[in-house]
Amino acid sequence: MSARDNARRHRRATRVGVATALTAAAILSGLVSSPAQAHKDDYLDETLVYLTLERNELEAEYWLDRGRHAASGAHFLRHNVAMEWGITDHWMVDGRATGISDDGRSTEYDSSRVESRYRFLDEGDRLLDVAVSLEVNSERESDGSTTTAVEPRLIISHDFGEKTNLTLNLSEETPLDSGTPAFLAAFGNRIDLTRLVRVGSEFQYDFMAGAGAAIPQVWLTFPHEVTLKLGYSVGLGLEPDDYVRAALEIEF
Repeated sequence: MSARDNARRHRRATRVGVATALTAAAILSGLVSSPAQAHKDDYLDETLVYLTLERNELEAEYWLDRGRHAASGAHFLRHNVAMEWGITDHWMVDGRATGISDDGRSTEYDSSRVESRYRFLDEGDRLLDVAVSLEVNSERESDGSTTTAVEPRLIISHDFGEKTNLTLNLSEETPLDSGTPAFLAAFGNRIDLTRLVRVGSEFQYDFMAGAGAAIPQVWLTFPHEVTLKLGYSVGLGLEPDDYVRAALEIEF
């Protein structure tokens, strides 16, 4: 193994170690935290939470990703635009479209999705809050072709007081055209430090691909239902892409 490969492996191990340490610190502090108001928005990399938007509530979102492809080493910019709408107090739908540009090239279609989520009962009625989601997503492959998949998801959530949230997502992504189904798990933890600042983390893993990500993140919650989320996704396993994400969300 060359010196360059050794240096690259050391840098990746360092990033993974930092992400793991931040996540462990977030979980530990959350378990001993005092009450404050928890926030209902999804985690930074789409680990879905139990709570849904209220009836006729609308939320607009924009995310910007800056990173490097693990396979080619090329830098990329990824633009994500999404809208969420509350159909009832327990049922919502959202849609997202994503474009990507590599090393300054023109922006091309990357992926899209439509997702509908339904939650049972009200938050805190049971020890575990349970919701279900159904997603249809489309993704552009490296050869220019497009694959479409259906992804049912189970969402399990628990709040410690009103300050800390733990959320688990379990889903199976089934391609409609070709390919192998994927079993996915995602775990999110969020803590309200103040009325303005919240910190959290996500772990995601694809058991079929043997790859995942750790995503430490911080949220800034401003007046008038405006939220800014910042985070860094560290690829785990088979060299998935690393990237920085900034997301802006506005509720109406």
